[in-house]
Amino acid sequence: MNFKILGIEHVAIAVSSLKEPSKVFGDILGIDNTSTEEVVDQKVVTDIFDTGRGKVELLEATSEDSPISNFLEKRGNG
Repeated sequence: MNFKILGIEHVAIAVSSLKEPSKVFGDILGIDNTSTEEVVDQKVVTDIFDTGRGKVELLEATSEDSPISNFLEKRGNG
């Protein structure tokens, strides 16, 4: 099989809090936050930063029983 990746639409990063990582992406790196949204059924709040060639999505859990909380408990931020 021979194929070529043309790009990456977005990368998601689980974080314990949106505050500090959002400062890094927005204030320090100068990447625009294009949306902040609560996804109730997934029990997360997301900040999306558009690099112009792809997006970075930061995910913060809104509940201790969310998939993101479970991920963070097992693996930490990242």
